[in-house]
Amino acid sequence: MRLEHVTLRHFRAFSEVGWELPSTGLILIAGANNTGKSALLSGLDVVTGTRVPEVARHAGSKDPAEVVARFALSDEDRAALLGRSAEGQRLIAQGALSWINLRFSESSDFTVTDIVGPLPDRDSVKTLAATTPDTLEAVPLGRGLRAPYDRSVRIGSSGIQIQGNEQLLSDYAPIFRGLKAWRARYYHFQALRPGTTRQRQLMSDPTLDPTGANLADVLLHLQTNRPSLFAAIQSLISEIVPEVGRLVTPTTGNLIEVAFEDPYVTDFRHNIKDVGSGVEQLLMTIVVGLTRSGPSTVVIEEPETNLNPAAQRALLGLLRDWSRNRLFVVATHSPVMIDWSGAPGNLLLVARRQGTSTLKPIHGDPAEVLSGLGVRLSDVLSADRILLCEGRSDEAILATWFPRLVRNPRVSVIPTGGGDNARHAETLGEWLAAADQADRRRVLFVRDRDELPHRLIERLQAAGAVYVLPRRELENYLLDTESIAAVLNASGDTSVTEDEVQTTLDDIVDDLRPEVIIKRVAWELQPVRLVDNRLRASMARERVTLSQMQDLVANRLPGSGDIRNRIHDLWTSAENDVNLRWPTERLQLVAGADVLDRLFMRLRGRHYKKDADGSAIARALGSAPPDLDRTVTEFMNEST
Repeated sequence: MRLEHVTLRHFRAFSEVGWELPSTGLILIAGANNTGKSALLSGLDVVTGTRVPEVARHAGSKDPAEVVARFALSDEDRAALLGRSAEGQRLIAQGALSWINLRFSESSDFTVTDIVGPLPDRDSVKTLAATTPDTLEAVPLGRGLRAPYDRSVRIGSSGIQIQGNEQLLSDYAPIFRGLKAWRARYYHFQALRPGTTRQRQLMSDPTLDPTGANLADVLLHLQTNRPSLFAAIQSLISEIVPEVGRLVTPTTGNLIEVAFEDPYVTDFRHNIKDVGSGVEQLLMTIVVGLTRSGPSTVVIEEPETNLNPAAQRALLGLLRDWSRNRLFVVATHSPVMIDWSGAPGNLLLVARRQGTSTLKPIHGDPAEVLSGLGVRLSDVLSADRILLCEGRSDEAILATWFPRLVRNPRVSVIPTGGGDNARHAETLGEWLAAADQADRRRVLFVRDRDELPHRLIERLQAAGAVYVLPRRELENYLLDTESIAAVLNASGDTSVTEDEVQTTLDDIVDDLRPEVIIKRVAWELQPVRLVDNRLRASMARERVTLSQMQDLVANRLPGSGDIRNRIHDLWTSAENDVNLRWPTERLQLVAGADVLDRLFMRLRGRHYKKDADGSAIARALGSAPPDLDRTVTEFMNEST
């Protein structure tokens, strides 16, 4: 069972709201103070059976508060409910119980009050089990389930509830087991985490308490039983907070503390309570992120607490990395995190008006959220290395190849929305240098080569703020048959061989050769500037007449014959060059994203997803291309 949707009715700040939960990924929930972010997340706590709010009913509501959790059921789950007989398999094939709704109501102390699910041959869903004022009734499942599915059986008297009576509801035992398993994989890291004390009684614990009180116990457990994981925590905390020192857990008698060895003073340790609360908050979040294995749901409120923007940016990189195989739901005020919009629908804005909260997905530009929080440019522009790329898909690929770069608190990776903005990179760098007296900030724009003419490439690279890829675009580095086959086979029902991928790839690439020529010619055709600065100044100085101005401007227009001849010459030149280079360089010249899109359509019947598929192929490749790795390394080098 997997939780896929939650609906809150008359619950705390909300009159009614619903939101989707994917199986993996990072969901950011933003909003000003007292808008309802914590109220929204407490609905998940109700599903887990923990932290039921003392006052749950929406102010002024006459109806009881309730939370409805929709769980998607696998075929295995459904077979356990409907039986493995021919009749059960027939029902499964017809869509029976592909999902179930569990309703948790204030009237029953937020235990399960009814179970609802779809059955075949009905126009609507069916209440399978429900608690009424007089009795507990349920539809028999398994072999007892027969059309028209209207017969419910009284199995309990007044006051008996669904939850806690699994023996009476033996047919529904798989649902209760599935709910229990989901609850075991849920973790809520609340705001205002006090953390640990200076010293604690020496003990070991594998799970961090949501308050962080047993942080020392968990670190001791990891150091003793999972030393590689403890080493990873040491590495990450020192990477994000470079001067903090080496994480250690010294003991004195039967007491233990969390401390950091001073990087400059031998045999001197700083207790975690002496290095700033932001370090402790970050350390606790890292522990949660590394110890909660997937599949699981991890809720974190305000992970940016007491962290500067640079450390927040590094933490965001970790959250994005961890969420590849788990679901992370993060409530935040951080402009650094909000400014990353990621996949459509992953940023949710909670707003409150006239006492009622609403939830709105933000697609694309998060300016509305940032504006609502009163964010200024100075809040987000704190990095001394700014790496610009063309779009979100490029950012995802770079994050896959350079995870330490994304986590580096000195670095901000910003998608710009297109390669044409590369011409502004040098100007941006000059502005930042002028604003920064230490002159530490550097800007690098990683731009696709496209079919740019050599004159334009030379102009872009002359200032050193732009790196034009030696291949047509970043996706051209992904045209590796072994890696593509691995990704296709991980997501499809049928497997494909590397030979099949290679044959399909060759066919698609050769078919795209004419497009390469056309785009080259189009790039070479420069726009005609009717009036430039020099002509404008000349005409003003000489006080030209109307007719003189008409003649001067009209004479700049090339004739039809001149244009045709120009296109002919450009076409011939481009065609000759492409044909000459095609046998050995075609995978560099063709549009890589177009190739991948056509390849996925042929072999999987769907379009190539730039963000998800691109980063998956990049992971399968294992490492960044040497030229790109060298460029990024030089960009980060202090001496260059």
